[in-house]
Amino acid sequence: MSSRSDAWPGNPPADVEAFILETVDMLHELDDTSLHELTPLFYEHGCEQVAHSLRELLKMLGHDPDA
Repeated sequence: MSSRSDAWPGNPPADVEAFILETVDMLHELDDTSLHELTPLFYEHGCEQVAHSLRELLKMLGHDPDA
């Protein structure tokens, strides 16, 4: 299976780079959460955000996360 990454030997396309930067920002926000905000709901929502970003990144790389 050919992946989208084969098409970009150097820098990724602008949309991929933008999504990566958004994902990095999201991870920084999760890391910067104060102790009193670390509730079960925080972990549930954070897990959903990370899973969504990972699935989207895999799709951008030409993989089917549902396969």
